[in-house]
Amino acid sequence: MRLPPPKKDGVFAAKISMKSVVVIWLICLPILMIGCGEDNGERITGTSEPQKIAFTSNRGGNKDIYVMNADGTDVVNLTNHPAKDLYPAWSPDGKKIAFASDRSEIPDSQFDIYVMNADGTDLINLTNHPASDLYPAWSPDGKKIVFASDRREGLASEFDIYLMNTDGTGLINLTNNLTSDVFPSWSPDGKKIIYTSFRDGNDDIYMMNVDGTNPINLTHHPRSDSFPVWSPDSGKIAFGSDRDGCDSIFVMGSEGAHPINLTNFTIGNYSPAWSPDGRKIAFTSFRDGNDEIYVMDADGSHLINLTRHPDGDSFPAWSP
Repeated sequence: MRLPPPKKDGVFAAKISMKSVVVIWLICLPILMIGCGEDNGERITGTSEPQKIAFTSNRGGNKDIYVMNADGTDVVNLTNHPAKDLYPAWSPDGKKIAFASDRSEIPDSQFDIYVMNADGTDLINLTNHPASDLYPAWSPDGKKIVFASDRREGLASEFDIYLMNTDGTGLINLTNNLTSDVFPSWSPDGKKIIYTSFRDGNDDIYMMNVDGTNPINLTHHPRSDSFPVWSPDSGKIAFGSDRDGCDSIFVMGSEGAHPINLTNFTIGNYSPAWSPDGRKIAFTSFRDGNDEIYVMDADGSHLINLTRHPDGDSFPAWSP
């Protein structure tokens, strides 16, 4: 499932299996419960990873960027702002976090890409544009950021993948496509970018060169495939898909071969994120009746609910 781009008022417009619907984030995922299996994941307590996980949460009354230990402890609100702050992404050195926010003072602006220190200080607006700029992802060398934006004139609500320097300069449109391209992710060697595209009439995972050339459809499936992210060793791609009837986390080879369902038909699973050693995958799940951050081994075993909070927690991002 591809979550639709957020608008200023919190309303989304989605393209799912050739249909357009308008939904609110807080109620869109319960719909996915219909016809899905029960949660049969193992519950254990605690992990040993020293890394942090950043995520989006509305537990403070609106959506902010939070960070916690990889075992779910020591949760800290980094942004603490009345605006909506979404989609955190760590820099490769772990010192900064990029994210999208609608806090801009530009009239009629939607979302911009911001960057801050990993402790929430020294906030900088990188894009400063009235369009919606979303889903930032850092290049492995930390010198570039890709993101999705609907800023191209004449194609309202259609998103392209853009590339810029980490200070916001040198903006380039990489896709220039008539339908939406979203959720970019860099290959660990910095040579390729994977992303979600609707160009074939449904959401598929595409791969292109970092200059936007040679786009290739990796999934070629009639159902929705989205949220792609490369494993640290470049050998696999995790993604979300409803191809088995429910939104599940899948893993496939880096060229699209042999997709495997890791979450076993449980409900509302999306936005996977690999641990730095490639042994675990964090993701968002609605299986408990609201969005929670879960973590599992890379083969789908040893499932843990990290957040266990009555408000929504989503879009995990593992620190380096």
